[in-house]
Amino acid sequence: MKDNSLRKIEKIILKVLSLIIAIGLWIFISYTLNPEISKVFSNIDIEYIMPSDNSIVILNDYPETCDVTLKGKRNDIIALSKDDIKLDVDLRYVTTMDKDFKLEVKFPVKKNLTLLNQEFDVVNLELDDNAIKAVPVNFAVADLSEVEQEKIKFKMNPDYIMVSGAKSELDKIKEFCLKLNREDILDKKDEVSRKDISHKPQLELHNPETDSLNREFVKYDVEQVTLECEFLKQKTVDLVCAKEYFNSDYLEIASQKLSLDAVEIRGRLDDINSIEEIKCQPIIDQEIFEAGEYKFLVKLELPSDIKLLSDQDIYLKVKVKESLAESEL
Repeated sequence: MKDNSLRKIEKIILKVLSLIIAIGLWIFISYTLNPEISKVFSNIDIEYIMPSDNSIVILNDYPETCDVTLKGKRNDIIALSKDDIKLDVDLRYVTTMDKDFKLEVKFPVKKNLTLLNQEFDVVNLELDDNAIKAVPVNFAVADLSEVEQEKIKFKMNPDYIMVSGAKSELDKIKEFCLKLNREDILDKKDEVSRKDISHKPQLELHNPETDSLNREFVKYDVEQVTLECEFLKQKTVDLVCAKEYFNSDYLEIASQKLSLDAVEIRGRLDDINSIEEIKCQPIIDQEIFEAGEYKFLVKLELPSDIKLLSDQDIYLKVKVKESLAESEL
């Protein structure tokens, strides 16, 4: 019995000694063949996580990479690559008033790695709202007189351009301007009724002497605009005035006379050619209750695209007499 008990005790002791030796060997191998080391991972790309609606824009220069130092088992550190390390700055829930943002370092935690150092842990950013602005498109023609301008109908195409970018930059923009010379417009004008001129417009600022535009933060797609020029024609047309404006049982119109028989009008060639005469409508501002002479201001029935060259008032002089049927009574 004693021999069996001694053998059992010996076996237990041998097992304990084997376990201790195994643990010792594991510790020896781990710290001798696979010790803890540290390594610097250089130029790790930084990801800036923007809002899904792109509502903000970064105005200042900002770091694109950062160096980090990690500590861990030699085998784990050796197996680690730059792609396993993620650096990001989360801008999804910030405002344009914020300035300093934390740089987050992410790496595989299952390998028991420790972050020893990073080149910097805060990024300073200047933010602005990302906005859209409809900027008008205008034109300027050097040496073109007012008289010459009145003989041309201008139309910009497009008449505005959508510009996107930082709000602070968009606020500086006044307009796009197509700058031309007189010769660009009037060259061969007598040979054509219409002329289209396409060029790249210039971006004009509200305060060009004090402001400068950072075009990196201003985007638009239109490379050129077109100024449509339609040369207007003049024509003399007769004035006519019907008698439908007057109705009486005992009075009738003996005669009527307009202060002008004809007027000069200006408009598009097609519109001008379609007009043979212009109707006049007297403005009856007094009651006609007896025979006599009356004078009324008249309104011309002009199409909206036709312009009357003279602003002179036109009157209708009317002579009213008693009707024949009334005089016989």
